[in-house]
Amino acid sequence: MKDTLKCFILVVVVLCFLINTSWPCNCAAGMSLKEDIVEALKDDSGSKAIVFAGRVVSIRQVSEDSEPPGQNYIMNEVSFIMAKLWKGSPQRFISVRTWPNEASCGYPFKVGKNYLVYARHWKSQNHTNYCSPTKQLAQAKEDLVLLGPPIYTFNFLPLLMAIICSTMAMGAFCWRRYRRHNGHKT
Repeated sequence: MKDTLKCFILVVVVLCFLINTSWPCNCAAGMSLKEDIVEALKDDSGSKAIVFAGRVVSIRQVSEDSEPPGQNYIMNEVSFIMAKLWKGSPQRFISVRTWPNEASCGYPFKVGKNYLVYARHWKSQNHTNYCSPTKQLAQAKEDLVLLGPPIYTFNFLPLLMAIICSTMAMGAFCWRRYRRHNGHKT
């Protein structure tokens, strides 16, 4: 009886371990960085490649339909301010979807960090994953040399100047109102 109980407990423990086991992301090795970049820049697949540098401004979880229909997947939708573009359409803001964690091959983006992103446009969304050459911009020096000059660079100076001028104008307006409200003449 004691041996049966021990055997039963062992089976339950092993089953619990197997049920909670998550399988890590397994990227197929073999292509060099240069081959990855050449593959990303050519446009002969059914999905269009996008290669850009940008800063993450937000990350939110979204539901995405699966194939076959009926199941939904939770994905991270990462929003970027695009700074430079090597492939794709120029747009100041762009969103890219990835799995929510590295175990499911999701890329671990962080808000406020700059990245060189390799993505594919698929089912009306941009997607990337841990197995793509995507990386933080600070670690992308070799990529940037291999990519060459971008086809489009966003000039943020006009936007910055507009923000500064708007802030100064609002400050002057508030100061005048404050002085009038407190009995000071302008």
